[in-house]
Amino acid sequence: MSSKHALRKDSICQNCGETVTHRFCSFCGQENTESRQTFRHLLMHFFEDITHYEGKFWKTMKYLFFRPAYLTREFLSGRRVSYVPPVRLYIFISFITFFLPYILPQYEETNHKPGKSHLTFLADTTIYNSFSFHNDEEGMSLIIPNNFKSQEQLDSLMKHDPYFIIDDEYDYWMNKRFLRMQKYTPFELGEKFADAFSQNFPKALFAYMPLFALVLTLFHRKKGWMYFDHAIFTLHYFSFLLFYVALTRIFDLSEFIVGAEIFGKMNLFVYGSYLVSFPLYFFLAHKKMYSESWIKSIFKSLGIYILNIALFAIVLAVLMFWAVISIH
Repeated sequence: MSSKHALRKDSICQNCGETVTHRFCSFCGQENTESRQTFRHLLMHFFEDITHYEGKFWKTMKYLFFRPAYLTREFLSGRRVSYVPPVRLYIFISFITFFLPYILPQYEETNHKPGKSHLTFLADTTIYNSFSFHNDEEGMSLIIPNNFKSQEQLDSLMKHDPYFIIDDEYDYWMNKRFLRMQKYTPFELGEKFADAFSQNFPKALFAYMPLFALVLTLFHRKKGWMYFDHAIFTLHYFSFLLFYVALTRIFDLSEFIVGAEIFGKMNLFVYGSYLVSFPLYFFLAHKKMYSESWIKSIFKSLGIYILNIALFAIVLAVLMFWAVISIH
């Protein structure tokens, strides 16, 4: 996209130093316009960039949502300038999806602390059931599985009878972690677990995507497919997932309008749609991407999906474990 800014009289590119024969440098692509512009030109340039990006973005989102695998095939065919690049698209949608919970208001439930997320409720219950608690004069506190009261007591028992009390260094390290939780109530532990889990989930999801593409590679080793092709497909598929999640999070605002009881039923339907929309979109995208027969595509996509669910369950288990031990 060229701007309406005046061209420089000097034909030497300011970026790479090569001679510019037309409006754009043939070596680096920079437009040979005056770098110092009036405020009016600055505003015009700003709105040009915004409208240009918005046009590409909404066009990209339309195809992403309603035409599975279309963007992937367009990108691999070399038709790329009209759409947002896959990596940039994923990063942008990921930012919107995981940033939304911090700007959307939280519904205040009468039986729970205001502003507490569903993830915190789950974490609260999970950690509460994992350990035992007792009430004393200072309130509720945690009793770790081996009933150590302090780091000093643990070290003393290790010194006098290390083989009986602690089997190995890992067990000792875990008990030190659990000792740090004693100063928190179950609710505080739940909140800290939820914070640690939600902060690391985007990183875990991004790290998991290469595994998803690897599974695709294992099932499609013929017909000249490369890992790069499967990676682009993965980026578009996960962009769709996050975009769908972002839409359902915006739906949470209706809780203030329709009330908690009606919202609960609607919410069950919306989040239950994940079980249908996620695999259905993948099956359709897989069929259009790899152009196989319906029978072959269904069996392959089913195997790919089941294997990836198992791998993702392992990633989630590791993430939950890390969230627990990172509480301090």
